[in-house]
Amino acid sequence: MTQLRLIAFRLAVIAVPALVLSACGPHRVRGLVRSGPEAAATIVPAESEQLRGRRGLDGAVVELTLDPGSLSPKDAGKGVADSRGRFAVELDELGAGVLEYRLGVFARRSGHKTLWQTLRVPERDERLLIVLTPGKGGERPEKDLVDETLEMMK
Repeated sequence: MTQLRLIAFRLAVIAVPALVLSACGPHRVRGLVRSGPEAAATIVPAESEQLRGRRGLDGAVVELTLDPGSLSPKDAGKGVADSRGRFAVELDELGAGVLEYRLGVFARRSGHKTLWQTLRVPERDERLLIVLTPGKGGERPEKDLVDETLEMMK
């Protein structure tokens, strides 16, 4: 019994600091913006075939918001897709990537409709795949304080 407690103590000494350190460091959201017939933002594994060999949209702007449905959403950063359509935005929020946060994704590029979608924050071994449709239009939704207040009261 004492041996089992010693093993449990050693595991706790190793696991707890590792968890705390991973939650304290910045988390980078990486992904790809490409053109397609249906607009969407989805989370895919980092090794997904959906990310390989695809020509992305260079110059697409990706803006991220943490907890967009709350009364105090936080601008989490902005990234611009490179010549291959890849982007990275560093989230400097305690626990991002470990704790469950909602993420608002606003993506735009000239010649394409803008996209606004909310989803969970991708984990370190996941990527954000953003598909924009050709055309014009689309706006970031305005905040509705009445709806937000009613949502919080549930």
